[in-house]
Amino acid sequence: MHTRPILFIDSETGGLDPTSASILSLGAVVWNGSPSSATEFEVFVREPIINIEATAYEIHGISGPWLEKNGVVPGEAVSRFEEFVLANFPECPKVRVTLAGHNIGFDVAFLKRLYSLASKEASFEELFQHRVVDTSSILSFLIDSGRLPLASPSSDLAFEYFGIRFGAGERHSALGDAAATATLYDRMLAIVRQEG
Repeated sequence: MHTRPILFIDSETGGLDPTSASILSLGAVVWNGSPSSATEFEVFVREPIINIEATAYEIHGISGPWLEKNGVVPGEAVSRFEEFVLANFPECPKVRVTLAGHNIGFDVAFLKRLYSLASKEASFEELFQHRVVDTSSILSFLIDSGRLPLASPSSDLAFEYFGIRFGAGERHSALGDAAATATLYDRMLAIVRQEG
C-alpha cells in the first residue's frame, strides 16, 4: 500500500495564545506507513523572554529557570529541527512536508512563532505544506460515522480507547505526545482499512 511520509509534531507552550505565550519545546515523529522511534526529534526552546502561565506549568512542568539552563535559542532550535526534517524528507523542499498532530492548528501556530523569533518565516513556507492532517478531525469523522464509540474527539479518550500508553513523564511532553498521536493515526487507519 502506497503511503506518503507525514511529520507528526507537538509543542509544549507557556499558554494558549501564540502571540504572547512562549513555545517551550517541540517534538516530532516521522510516520511513513507506521511511526518509528528511529525518527524522533525533540528540542527545548529558550525564548529571549520566557512567558509561562501557571496553568500551563501545572500541565507540563517546564519552568523558565529550567529552560534557561537546558533550552536553546530559537535560531538554534529551528536549525536543529530543519536538519532533522531534511534528513528524513529528502525530497523537501521540492515536495513540501505535510505536518500532522492533534488539534494541529495550535501547534502550527506556535511553530510559526518559533520561526518568527528565528527570523526564518520564509523558510517555513518553503519547507511545509499549507495542508495538514488533524487527528482530532479524523476522530470526529469516525465518531460521527459510527465507527468509534467515543463521546468526543479528545486525545485522552482516544489514547485510552486504543490502549496507547505513556512511560513516566511522556504524557504532556512534546515528543511523547507527538509519538502517541502518530500511533493514534496508525490505529485509526487500521479501522478504515479493515472496514473498507
